[in-house]
Amino acid sequence: KQRLGEYLRMPYESLLPMKAASFFRLGRYCEAGELFKSAASLIREKIKRSVTEDRKAEQYKLLSELICDEAVCRIRLFDDDGARELLREGIKTADNERCREYLWLLDENAGGEFILEEKRSELAARREDAAQAALGNLSYRRVAAIFDKDSVKQKEETGKLVAEWKSTYRKMI
Repeated sequence: KQRLGEYLRMPYESLLPMKAASFFRLGRYCEAGELFKSAASLIREKIKRSVTEDRKAEQYKLLSELICDEAVCRIRLFDDDGARELLREGIKTADNERCREYLWLLDENAGGEFILEEKRSELAARREDAAQAALGNLSYRRVAAIFDKDSVKQKEETGKLVAEWKSTYRKMI
């Protein structure tokens, strides 16, 4: 009850990213992305009304973070082109390290100009670790096992797997 009272007293532009983050944690990326976009829009309006430069710089950093969060939602929904554009916008808004890293991880060519050489090796190692973890994942092993079966069973199992993936994807949007 007390926490609800705290939330009700919060400004709407502070509450919106929290709500978006909750949707993101639940795997509802489309809704989360829309909420991050709305929160970014509110911050843009606030920047237009802001008078002091130090306050604007703080708001530009927040805006860049919201843009980056929306881009991550787009990545999860397999919209790489939209995510690339958002990440570039986030970098231009306020030189955001997180946006630069995501852009490089998404596309080395597009993000290459924003990442220093020593950071590239660290990010490449992170990417390799993620690839190795994916190979050990139960889902990967399940897909690999399907291709070891005869063609009739393979077709059956593939159909079930695709139906499962479709269902999961529909829950995201």
